[in-house]
Amino acid sequence: MIFTENVEVHLKEVCQAISERYEIDFLEIGVDKNHVHFLIQSVPKYSPTKIAQTVHFLTVPSFAYVELLPMTSPLYKFVISLLTS
Repeated sequence: MIFTENVEVHLKEVCQAISERYEIDFLEIGVDKNHVHFLIQSVPKYSPTKIAQTVHFLTVPSFAYVELLPMTSPLYKFVISLLTS
């Protein structure tokens, strides 16, 4: 996947929703052309594996909707709310 500006904005929105729902704080998000770097801080009860699985599980499926739906559409917002709730 190529990370366009639209995809980067979407990724940051999803990460914000993850931070609000789970005790996972994204200190930095670095987006390159074809990959992402995260600097994450969390509580000791989550193992690094659990954090990686949670972030992956909640971010990857949402990218299917980024290019298909306008980010302002109610359907887009509904889909993102389902993925991060």
